[in-house]
Amino acid sequence: MNRPIALAAGALVTLAAGTVVATTAAATGTTTTLKVTGTELSHTQFSTTTESEADLLHLPNTSISNKGALGKKAGYATESCVAGPSSDVCAVAIALKRGILFGRYAFPISGGIASSFAHGKILGGLNAYKNATGTITLRTHPATPDSPATGSWVITYTLP
Repeated sequence: MNRPIALAAGALVTLAAGTVVATTAAATGTTTTLKVTGTELSHTQFSTTTESEADLLHLPNTSISNKGALGKKAGYATESCVAGPSSDVCAVAIALKRGILFGRYAFPISGGIASSFAHGKILGGLNAYKNATGTITLRTHPATPDSPATGSWVITYTLP
């Protein structure tokens, strides 16, 4: 699979006390949007069609004096992906302080090249995120000689 990817499948995440997710995760009927940057921690290519990845997730930096720096740690994501004829499909576990969200997303393939944009769904969760539903949007950014691969995540979920 020759494409940028930014996900994995089972990690732990800690959120700073007082963040939107930490304070609303237990409220039923509440929709929460979490915007984070994922930085690749590890990547394993198992074959030409399967791989896995682990990412550290950061909240946006709100410091004016340190623009461009990563914000507080929000958690971890692990992804396992399989290349198919029309899309690369990934299963993801997003570990946050109050539990884990599970989902699936896909990078569409056009002309044999996978897109750097993926869209998918939150399919459930554990602990405070039990029975969560929602969406995942991901844009990957390839590694450079000076930095690891990253991804811009938008995770929107609703608790029943």
